Formats: sequence, structure tokens, C-alpha cells
Amino acid sequence: MQKTVVRIKLGGVLRIPPAVILRLGLKPGSKIDIKITANRTIEVTKALSRRERRIAQLRERLRVALEQRRIAEA
Repeated sequence: MQKTVVRIKLGGVLRIPPAVILRLGLKPGSKIDIKITANRTIEVTKALSRRERRIAQLRERLRVALEQRRIAEA
């Protein structure tokens, strides 16, 4: 997952710079997650596709299983 931090001024509209759009590989219809941080910055993250979310879930399951196996063998 790529993450880019953008600093903006207070105002009515959030404009994402073209460099951020290019860096995240966004296309029309892409979904993004926006998080406002305490120091007046906004984190823009490309949302994971269904396939990417499933892969992340499987990786987490594998990590937990390997950790449990390591503990059991110790």
C-alpha cells in the first residue's frame, strides 16, 4: 500500500496535487482513503482492491499460524 502525505491550507475543497495522483497510480473510479492527522496534514492512501484485501488476510493468517507453530516448538 502506498501512502503520500499532503499538507493543505484550511479551506472548503481538498485538491490533491497531480503528483500524488500519479504516484498512487489513481485512475478515474479509483477508491482512496483519506485520513486527517493532528498536524494539519492529510494522508491519501489508495484503497485495496478485493483481491489485495484477500491477499492481506491470507498473509496475516499465515503469519499468525507460523508464530503459533514457533511458540509450540519452543
